[in-house]
Amino acid sequence: MEKRILDSLKELLEKQDMLSKLTEEAFLEELGYSEIHCIDAIGKIKDPNVTTLASYMKMTKGAISKITTKLMNGGFIDKYSKDGNAKEIFYSLTPQGKKMFLEHLKRHELWEERDLNFLNSYSNKTLKEVDIFLNDFNTYLENQILLLTKKGGENNVD
Repeated sequence: MEKRILDSLKELLEKQDMLSKLTEEAFLEELGYSEIHCIDAIGKIKDPNVTTLASYMKMTKGAISKITTKLMNGGFIDKYSKDGNAKEIFYSLTPQGKKMFLEHLKRHELWEERDLNFLNSYSNKTLKEVDIFLNDFNTYLENQILLLTKKGGENNVD
């Protein structure tokens, strides 16, 4: 049974990925999952910097630095400082980044509407059990990520 659940989770992730690709605009394909979600975070957070983005996205500061560098090089974000304090760097969306942000927001709303319609066909009891399982599994996975990132080296997600 456990192997069947893992296989079903794998299949679910693959199908969600396929649906995302089928419903995305072509220009969204040029960026990966982390880059799109970094653009989303920059669009939502007031005065985002590496620290706030890392916390919001549950990633390391090193990973965020790499992502923001890629996004700046691609023309999706700009950096700025406030009150003449050049040491503290913040990020904002460029017009191209705003276009990506709005398209991602639109796609997210469509995904949520589509899948909520499916979930509404189940009883609250069933949904509560699924919710408990998914929360527990996400906590387990988060702990595994923390263990691997503390070990460093080739297992580090940076």
